[in-house]
Amino acid sequence: MHRMAVVIVLNGWLASIAAADIVSFPMYAPSTGGFPTVRAVSDDGSVLLGISPSGVPSQVVGLRWSTTFAYATLNSGAIPSADATFADGLSADGSVVAGTDLTSRRAFRWTAAGAQLIDPRPAGTPGASSSASGVSADGSVMVGAMDGQPARWTQAAGLQQIGLPAGTTAGSASRVSADGTAVVGTAYAYGPSQLLKSAKAFRWTSGAMVELTGPAGRAVNVAADVSADGHVAVGNSSVGFTPPDATLNEQWLDHPLAARWLDGGAAQLLPLPGGADWALATATNADGTIVVGNAGVGGSDEFDHPSTLPWIWTSGSGTQPLGGYLQSLGLNLSAWSTLGSIADISADGRTITGNGEMFISPTQTAVVPWVVMIPSPMPPLLALPALGFVCRRRRSRVADVHGSTSMASPNE
Repeated sequence: MHRMAVVIVLNGWLASIAAADIVSFPMYAPSTGGFPTVRAVSDDGSVLLGISPSGVPSQVVGLRWSTTFAYATLNSGAIPSADATFADGLSADGSVVAGTDLTSRRAFRWTAAGAQLIDPRPAGTPGASSSASGVSADGSVMVGAMDGQPARWTQAAGLQQIGLPAGTTAGSASRVSADGTAVVGTAYAYGPSQLLKSAKAFRWTSGAMVELTGPAGRAVNVAADVSADGHVAVGNSSVGFTPPDATLNEQWLDHPLAARWLDGGAAQLLPLPGGADWALATATNADGTIVVGNAGVGGSDEFDHPSTLPWIWTSGSGTQPLGGYLQSLGLNLSAWSTLGSIADISADGRTITGNGEMFISPTQTAVVPWVVMIPSPMPPLLALPALGFVCRRRRSRVADVHGSTSMASPNE
């Protein structure tokens, strides 16, 4: 099944919400033949970015699934071989998208005017590959990977590698600060048979590469997101990797805990939500005071044990299951079998989006994206019991999910 990237514009629904509310996207697009998966949200929560199966490879299609949701595909003719595209980064106002053409394995920058390949090398150049996963607030800086190493792009300098932490041989940048000066990501070292040996989170600023380390005994660290001001990075810290899966030869993070780094300093491990024994942080708000992610039960990460519990953490109130917190605000979640997993949070911390399972009949569910708006000022987190919103997710290799140039989505 081919996949295309999709920008989802929420036409004015935010202004109509006075209290906390959760909205599901219309699920099925006949012209693309599939179900969307949300990946990112703009600063004010008005634009969402995701992927959707493509019914016709390379076809440019505009989709409107309701009066409040307008969909525009990113498969522009400016990408010569775009049988499939993957989009993961969104500018502050949602007008610029960072993505990857999966066919030619080249990064692109998309605007309403079309797509621009930011890797100038011809398709098919031996050993050449690039990807784009993060973009600055104004869309002028993009980050990702080039030939298996972290990279940064500007219009003036083009796509350039930014280096690796000592002792690693490959990696990728995941996100960039609002002004484009602070980049975070993860680099890897491999042992025999290309098995993962180590992972090092990093923060790059003005040419200086700094490793983001974990506490003693936690040598495997992953950076997933950075605050808009560039001071706070979030991700996870693990004791190591599990032995390879006997059937698929895949490895998993071993006992990861959500981590938060301030200005490249020592990791702050975030408390687990009740009932969980591992957690991954996926995103943070503009100043790093709110962090969201997914947790679960079992020794390894969510791609080994696919039951997840979405959670939210604030600097003042600690960690709580997202479902319990939303119910404390008066949301009725009876239409949802599970909230599944969190994908992103807006800069102001009021809009959270993810992918869950919604009842489409008393006995059937479908995996659909959701977006929730929290009133301002944000109510405090309460001491609530863990509510087991879980989601079944396909497995994906650690290297694919946490920083390599492979752009396979863990939600596909």
